[in-house]
Amino acid sequence: MFLFFGTSVFAVDDDVRLDKSYIKLSSGYVRIPDFNNISTLDFDPTFASALYDIAYEPGISYQVVFGNTFKSFAVEISIDYIEVGLDSIKSDTLANYNDGDLSITFFLLNYLYHPSFLEFGNFSIYVGGGVGMAYRVDLDTSSCTGSRCSEPLLGTTATTFKSFTNENRAVYQYLIGGNYVLTDSISIFSELRNIFFDEVSLTLDSGKATYKNIDINPMVTTIGLKYDF
Repeated sequence: MFLFFGTSVFAVDDDVRLDKSYIKLSSGYVRIPDFNNISTLDFDPTFASALYDIAYEPGISYQVVFGNTFKSFAVEISIDYIEVGLDSIKSDTLANYNDGDLSITFFLLNYLYHPSFLEFGNFSIYVGGGVGMAYRVDLDTSSCTGSRCSEPLLGTTATTFKSFTNENRAVYQYLIGGNYVLTDSISIFSELRNIFFDEVSLTLDSGKATYKNIDINPMVTTIGLKYDF
């Protein structure tokens, strides 16, 4: 807790020195690549081997970060939330979805490198990566179209709304960013981040029906403010 929220000097030796802590707030634009040929488990007994294609719309991202700098390096804890619209989920089962949304909350431990040769006055460029956990992945689908939409699936009486969740999934990311110093304590920054969730399985809240092995790889472009303590 001291390392992330303290402002005093912490000296182990001359090469390891805590400079200052900071907080960052940002918002941004999200794109998730479409993912095809998704299999299911206990989803539709009539078409048990059917494959599904998921297409996403653009979305929005929110992020809060707590961090500390160590000379040219920084360590951060970030809390991220992203939400994108669902364009469609299609298959050959005569029951497709044309609306909905996907939301994800995740926590990351990030390591950033600020090389001195990429400093240009008040502007600097940095790179980094992070690992963490997806606390919740929620996929809601609606607007069912097709001749089978009125048929009950797995004991339900409607196919116009489904909610799938998956918790505690491993997450990692790569990022590149730029920071412009406005005052001694306030900066504006922008980042391009590529986030990876591999082989996610999303299960129906009220049953065992599951979309299996979905790769969710958001590309996030953010802009925000950084405050140094």
